[in-house]
Amino acid sequence: MNTDRVYGSPNGEERRRAIRRRVDDQIAAMPVVAPVQVIDISRAGVLFATDYAFTPGDTGTLCVDINGSSFKAAIQVLRIAPPRTGSHRHQVGATFLSPGPEHDLLLRHI
Repeated sequence: MNTDRVYGSPNGEERRRAIRRRVDDQIAAMPVVAPVQVIDISRAGVLFATDYAFTPGDTGTLCVDINGSSFKAAIQVLRIAPPRTGSHRHQVGATFLSPGPEHDLLLRHI
């Protein structure tokens, strides 16, 4: 890789301390923190509203406070309802990937 002249640099000179290499056709993931408003939650899954554009199949971790107790669960997005007229928030339905006894105990008291 020739780093003597760089297209787009104001004076055409390389200013980086380390050489960068172009990476083509490599899949990468970047976790996203998206604020959500929980609408409904059950032992099987959750319905929430968000400005973020999820797609079916997306996975993540839902973290929410329920009656003063911290609830954290792996979820997978199943469906997305488009924003209603006058709104920009999507309604997202997701299922819990590994519901356990702690989920039952916590959600029983909702």
